[in-house]
Amino acid sequence: MAAIIFLSIMYIGNAPFKRDAYFGSRRTFARLTPQEVEVNIAQKMAYQCPDVYMITHDGMGMPTPEYIIFLMKHELVDKAESELKKAGIEKTVEEFLKDHNALADLPKNLTAAPSVVTRPQQVKQQQQLEAQQKVDAFENELRKASNKKVLQKMASNINYQVSENEHDRSEMEQLILAEYRKQMLGE
Repeated sequence: MAAIIFLSIMYIGNAPFKRDAYFGSRRTFARLTPQEVEVNIAQKMAYQCPDVYMITHDGMGMPTPEYIIFLMKHELVDKAESELKKAGIEKTVEEFLKDHNALADLPKNLTAAPSVVTRPQQVKQQQQLEAQQKVDAFENELRKASNKKVLQKMASNINYQVSENEHDRSEMEQLILAEYRKQMLGE
């Protein structure tokens, strides 16, 4: 008795659903949702209509390089990484594509290495930028404060105590801003 091998295939067209009446799978495919289909039908679908169907996983459940590239092109880096981990592949997206001689198929602006390797750095830079924007906005609010009482209230909002009797207005602004910078930026 011959074993039936299945491949995972995904509809990548524009409509939300695609009903296969041509290839004989008699299935309805939801857009971007992989389904298992018999290997001979899946191959026909993917090779005859590459703009409509894509093989996402081979018969052993391993993601295909085309699928990983598709995910990268659609900025789904986390999904690409999780697909590799789910299949037990302990490699970066770049290493996986290099092993399958598919790295050249990834557009240069989507090179896997910067997306994967520097991703934590990009997140940290974004967080620092947002923190700096908050500090700048806080500084503007400090400058707009009408009196020392308002400055003292702003200081207490960031859990900082400053005495209005010991400092003049400009010293209070500097002390409060320095504390806020320390809290937000670690300076």
